[in-house]
Amino acid sequence: MRRVLAIDTSTATGRIALAAGQTVFFAREFNSQRSHNSQIFSPLQSALDCCNRELDLIAVGTGPGSYTGVRIGIASGIATAMALEIPVIGIPSACAAAVAAGNEYTLIGDARRGSTFLAEANGHRLEGEPELIDNSQLPARLENHERALFSFDEKKLPGSIATQPSATKIAVLAACLDESELNRLQGIAPEPVYLREPFVTEPKKPGKAVS
Repeated sequence: MRRVLAIDTSTATGRIALAAGQTVFFAREFNSQRSHNSQIFSPLQSALDCCNRELDLIAVGTGPGSYTGVRIGIASGIATAMALEIPVIGIPSACAAAVAAGNEYTLIGDARRGSTFLAEANGHRLEGEPELIDNSQLPARLENHERALFSFDEKKLPGSIATQPSATKIAVLAACLDESELNRLQGIAPEPVYLREPFVTEPKKPGKAVS
């Protein structure tokens, strides 16, 4: 059975899990808000000690979620994979809703700037890019929506079931991939699922010259 270490830091609570096939033998959460980079090392060390560093694959949650958090998880996974000389793949965090009974559902979330996103999960993949919807148009968009709605947001969103991403689900999804799909994912560098291009503002006043 494929032994997988999964890391997800897409929300304020980070998660690390180990699985062999569908058997999960390690799961740990750590709440660090915006400081995953300072909190991830202890549970990661515990996970590596638990499996004696005998792993076949690392899977990282790619969001959508916290801009900084997702990148910290990906960087940690890549660095660990390099140290152990094993592959690393990315799986969207949206595909690992903890309380979802099936593999096909919709993740709904606050996209900021007066908008909401919908991400369609199907197994370990998203069906296209997340859809951005203006909040004023959201009720009409959801009126005939048939899939179950889940949300990772602290603030409840319309018609959604509150849950969190599960590193154990990411680990099991990765452990059960067929070889052809695993090979395909290994050829793709893990990247965050971004909702839009980064928003950059210009400074209001020029900085002082440093002599």
